[in-house]
Amino acid sequence: MRGWMAAAGAGLTSLVLLAALSSAAATLTVDGGVLQVFTYPVHIEVPTEPSGLKCVSTGFFSRRLEWQPSPLADGYRIYHKGLWPPGGDFSLLAEIPDASVTSYDELMPSLLRHSYYMTSYLTSWESGHSETITVHCRPRLFDFPGPCGLEGENHHSQRTVDLTWDAIAGAVSYGVLRSATSGGPYELLAATGVPAYTDTAVADGVTYYYVVVAVDVAGNESDPSVEVAVADVAPTPTPMPTWTPTATPTLEPASTTEPAATPTPTPTVTFTPTPMLTSTPTPTPTWTPTPTATPEVPPTPQPTATLTPTPTPTSIAALEPTATLEPTSTPVATGEPSPTPTATVEPVTTAAPEG
Repeated sequence: MRGWMAAAGAGLTSLVLLAALSSAAATLTVDGGVLQVFTYPVHIEVPTEPSGLKCVSTGFFSRRLEWQPSPLADGYRIYHKGLWPPGGDFSLLAEIPDASVTSYDELMPSLLRHSYYMTSYLTSWESGHSETITVHCRPRLFDFPGPCGLEGENHHSQRTVDLTWDAIAGAVSYGVLRSATSGGPYELLAATGVPAYTDTAVADGVTYYYVVVAVDVAGNESDPSVEVAVADVAPTPTPMPTWTPTATPTLEPASTTEPAATPTPTPTVTFTPTPMLTSTPTPTPTWTPTPTATPEVPPTPQPTATLTPTPTPTSIAALEPTATLEPTSTPVATGEPSPTPTATVEPVTTAAPEG
């Protein structure tokens, strides 16, 4: 920086002027008098911007910005820019009045990416800004809780996942993040101004893990919501009726043998033929003429035996006629030969059956 000093006379007090002028002589008129001005170089040094800015982990839930000190600085200023508003400007995050401090601890891990840069200052002078870093470190906030009630529903036929959650006071935007593994790392799907989102970039058979964070008007990020897993479950197809042929029972002996029915023999009708009635002819008695003495006696006529057949004898014995031989006495003359006995046949009468 160059400046110049002017000395005034003629009863005027000293006047010191600083200006960005090169070394030269100048003439000024003051109250009608002439003021001779002599200039000479004046060097003023201002601090340079910090260097080596980075975000480092100091624990599971803590992060820290670190940088290299700037000479001649009275202190440092940290500027931050979050996800919201898109394309917005950086805003002052913190001012550190001690130039010997080279770190800032009020950060924590984030799911969204945040950008930072720094400047150093000397009284009213401020340096240019440092390099800008974009990291997963967010400012620590104690009054900005994460969204609650995150739920997801998979629509297999449409290959979409519908997400809903409860609104957060002070949130102007929500960041929806997804991972293929539980616990991350997560990728930002979208920023939405309403507490709902539909993920249309899903694949069949993949389980996705979702979290949601809220963002306020300054771009600060809330705590993340509880992770929710949404599986792609295909609808269970309606089973088609299966026709199972019914086995035709075969006539086979059962495992438990029942006593076989003993057939009742059909009584055999033995036909006993009725003996045929054999008509035994009764021998016709042979008449032998008996010689008679003179005078000749005419022969006595003999009765003729008449055979009357019996219709149905009850026994064979009944069928047989009973012949009774009775001697017939014929008076003969004295001295003449004895007469030959004559057989007399008496017919046997058998009653005929009724009807």
